[in-house]
Amino acid sequence: MHRVGRFLAAECGIGQFLDIGTGIPTSPWCRPSRLAFLEPLINTKGWLGSDLVREDGAHACWLLVQHAPDHLQERWLPLLRAAVAAGSGSERDLAYLQDRVDMHNHRRQQYGTQHFGTHAGPIRLWPVTDATGVNTRRARLDLPPITQDVLDGAWTREALAEHGIHLDDWETQQSSPGTAPAG
Repeated sequence: MHRVGRFLAAECGIGQFLDIGTGIPTSPWCRPSRLAFLEPLINTKGWLGSDLVREDGAHACWLLVQHAPDHLQERWLPLLRAAVAAGSGSERDLAYLQDRVDMHNHRRQQYGTQHFGTHAGPIRLWPVTDATGVNTRRARLDLPPITQDVLDGAWTREALAEHGIHLDDWETQQSSPGTAPAG
């Protein structure tokens, strides 16, 4: 985080920052008004990858984006994808952001990084594409395997529909080329 702050001050002329503490930001913390410094910066400089702010700074940028409003996550996902292709972004961070964007768009996730809960029920794994291959995809990114009981307890199409959530193309959805880290 400190490296991102130094970059913002030196390269972008930003002299006033919010104190975000040392914890991982949560969605209420990352209100659009509190991301006001990040949006123009990413829109101007592109993804804050390791080439600009080193690895820990790039990861800090991802943490902010991962908890940013959905429309910003979706807008910045291609920038992170390009940074990964250029070697200045983390494939693991990309997997988490891709899964988050897929979940918000009511699509199945590829890496099983996202869980979803309702006020009336438990937090369960958001549905995954090709559940039999999810642990192979996770292993390529050094993510721990998902246990079979967690996979078996994942949200189903019917259970989500009971909460008014309808997954896009449930029966035919396939991973689109270029939407996830290469393996």
